[in-house]
Amino acid sequence: MNIKSELSCPKSFVNNLICGKAYQFCQNHELKDVEQSDVEQELILEVLKKCNQYDPTRSEIQTFLDRVIDNKCTSILRYYCAEKRTAARESFSLNVQVKDFDGRYVDRSATLDACLSTAHLFQRKPPQDELHEMKVDVEAILEILNSQLQILAESLKSKSPYAIAMECNISRRQIANQLAAMRKTFEAAFLKNIFKK
Repeated sequence: MNIKSELSCPKSFVNNLICGKAYQFCQNHELKDVEQSDVEQELILEVLKKCNQYDPTRSEIQTFLDRVIDNKCTSILRYYCAEKRTAARESFSLNVQVKDFDGRYVDRSATLDACLSTAHLFQRKPPQDELHEMKVDVEAILEILNSQLQILAESLKSKSPYAIAMECNISRRQIANQLAAMRKTFEAAFLKNIFKK
């Protein structure tokens, strides 16, 4: 597969992947002044820069593109979330006693929002309605899986792939192949849902 020629075709696998990743990025990270089309352009440029580094003996094209795109998304996120050095930046200890909302004296760390503790990981907790939609989408995709993959999906709720392989007396490679098939089904359904909107 020639990555550059794939990018020139608007409905190609590479373009669909980039659009899907950009959509996912913009949905998961609430950043001001960041539009999906800007993220798509950044990702296309990054793929064009890195496409000469692709070595088919080391990985599949999907793995290579996922890695390049995910790394660029992380880079974009770091850029937009970077705290700028200014004289106005205040530094303080989290152990200093301050009044909380009830007027009691507590450590400053107790007054901070719990979301701030994971801010450096670029994570945010999705709203309840989004979680519900996700659950409904996953259940719909699980229904279209064949019975063998449905059993595997149910087992994965409480067991590791290794434990399932040991219990079923099959190789871990077979479990990995089944997981890959399941992942492809989820990815195809995910991209289809994006382009419906």
